[in-house]
Amino acid sequence: MSGFVGYLPPSVDTPVQQLALLHMRLQLSALPADFSNRYLSAEECQRLRLAGPAVDERLAGKDPANSSKIDSRFRTLVHGDAKPENLLCSEGSSPRCAALDFGWVGEGYGVYDVAYLLWDQIATNVVEDFLSLYHQMLLDLLPPASRAAYTHAILKQHFDLAVVDFIRWELGFKGGTYFWAMPWAVQILRDVLNQLDGGVPHPPAHYAVAVSASQVPSAFHLSRGDAKLPVTVQDGEAQTDGYELGTPRAAAIRGAAASGACSRHEEEEFIERIRDAVRQLHDARQRQVKAKAGEQRALEEIRKREAVIEQLRDDLA
Repeated sequence: MSGFVGYLPPSVDTPVQQLALLHMRLQLSALPADFSNRYLSAEECQRLRLAGPAVDERLAGKDPANSSKIDSRFRTLVHGDAKPENLLCSEGSSPRCAALDFGWVGEGYGVYDVAYLLWDQIATNVVEDFLSLYHQMLLDLLPPASRAAYTHAILKQHFDLAVVDFIRWELGFKGGTYFWAMPWAVQILRDVLNQLDGGVPHPPAHYAVAVSASQVPSAFHLSRGDAKLPVTVQDGEAQTDGYELGTPRAAAIRGAAASGACSRHEEEEFIERIRDAVRQLHDARQRQVKAKAGEQRALEEIRKREAVIEQLRDDLA
């Protein structure tokens, strides 16, 4: 900044006075009431780390206490990076949206994407209103036989797990440097952890049993019905641009309203087209990397030859 130079003053009087003025303006009573609720204690981070694998297993459609059990109910194809920048909407009375950047696409609960899209919303009631709107629109699109099973309570349970897993990812990403969560998200995390462990850290095996025993979502052991959202691309099948489909973030932030029912054959064809597209994108990335490497080697060879020519010129002179 112009006019400011870093230095070590002979006395710290001036810096201390300036800090006093700053802290006076930022006294605790002047901070937002929810300021402390945007952060987690060390013990809460520890509990989240211990519970994380079980939550991730549940979000992957597995029983945390028995990973060989797979449950694909209520799961669909999810975008994975459904931030506003990746959703372009048209103007007018009947707007349409186009989604971009499918580098995180995969299988999951639809509310993953909803949680990510609403992450910056500050008011709890706004989040709840949008969840209700999403749920109603989703039910309107589903066939009648599938509507009754996907209750608002189940949607909220899936949403809470998605929030927990996304906070876990944020805390782990680059050492938590970019961690930020609204008070409603932190409160969801605390509620889920308290339901799982009663406020006391436990070994991972405890959380696996707790999640499996449905101490969080009662939907964990609902009687199996006919309602299923389409089974889609499995995590970890491809990697594009350094993003793996099976990463924690891919398991934490996905989903859009599912379309109506389709035949198993149509579903499999659709899945295969997605897999082909992801493989083609991966191959294109690999070719691009190889081309850049070849270009770099060619440039290095040119520089070497230019250096030889320059040396010959010097010798002739």
